Amino acid sequence: MSCTNASTNSSSAEPSLPELRAAATSLLYSGRSHLRQGDYHTAAAELAASCEHFAKVFGESAEECGEAYLEYGKALAEVSRLENEVLTHAMEDVALEHNTAANDKVEDPEKVTEEEKAKVQKSVAEALKENFERHHNIAKYHFVDYEEEEIEVSEDSKNSMETDAAPEASEEAEETTNLQLAWEMLELAKAIFAKKAKVCEGEKLVEVEARRLEAAMWLGEVSLEGGQHALAMEDFAACLKTRQATLPKDSRSIAESHFAMGRAQAAMGRYSEAEASLTSAAAVLEDRRANLARMEASAHISEEMEDLVELIDNVKEVMVEHKNMAFTEVETLKRKLSSSSPSGKVAEVSKAPRLDTAKAIGSSGPGTA
Repeated sequence: MSCTNASTNSSSAEPSLPELRAAATSLLYSGRSHLRQGDYHTAAAELAASCEHFAKVFGESAEECGEAYLEYGKALAEVSRLENEVLTHAMEDVALEHNTAANDKVEDPEKVTEEEKAKVQKSVAEALKENFERHHNIAKYHFVDYEEEEIEVSEDSKNSMETDAAPEASEEAEETTNLQLAWEMLELAKAIFAKKAKVCEGEKLVEVEARRLEAAMWLGEVSLEGGQHALAMEDFAACLKTRQATLPKDSRSIAESHFAMGRAQAAMGRYSEAEASLTSAAAVLEDRRANLARMEASAHISEEMEDLVELIDNVKEVMVEHKNMAFTEVETLKRKLSSSSPSGKVAEVSKAPRLDTAKAIGSSGPGTA
């Protein structure tokens, strides 16, 4: 009898800490691989489990959790982008269907639009909620002041189990969006790396600082996705300043910061500044390609040079897109405020900026290896 009970207890026992750590590490590597392959939902699900395991083994604010938090935040940010694309395409389809229906029969356009819009939003929301529930296990962690916040979370969890407040907590968790959760995880990762950097030196410090800046860049991406353009600009500008002060002039990380700033500036309608930022990004990449060309040929160098050519072309394509956006906005403004109208005369539309006087796109700039 005792042997049977012992066997049952052994089979139902919780995993040991070494087992949890091994599982956490395995899920981190697997989730990171899925993230690089573009399988964002699978990546988020595995990285959420990895975060949970690491937190159980080391504590929620331990430095060992930083890597998993960062990767999980990145995955959630990508999932959020996909969600926004799905909703945008769904609403575009509704608009197209409505326009087609309006040509076939006479109805109340506003009424149809609202009904169809609500229907699509409901169906899309249900699908996104199903995806979200696959990987929101870490959503309960909302810590900034580590030890104090952990105690508060623990006490709140205990109290919620002793009262009828559990349904409310569940509803709040369901209302947490992937974008909000991504911000929380990235902010936590950034704080962990910043704390770790204070006790590191040499190559280890360089590595930790690079991860901190990566978290900061992704925080900017999350802000940009959420429409907080000015906040995104702050993160991108701070990263650029630090990278320019610590990295070689031809670093791809510096080019990344210039490119991100250009996107944020364009989103704010500051197209001239965006063009300057993108030009700087292309110049850094050109410098790196030139420096690599002077090195001894190898398969690795050839591969990176091909990659740089593609990146430079992508940057230039974005510059063209921004110019088209700027042209459209200027033309729209001219139509709304014609020079013959009273409002046009007040606004001096004739003095609207001309795109052909914008700063020319440079091909290269100074830089060192």
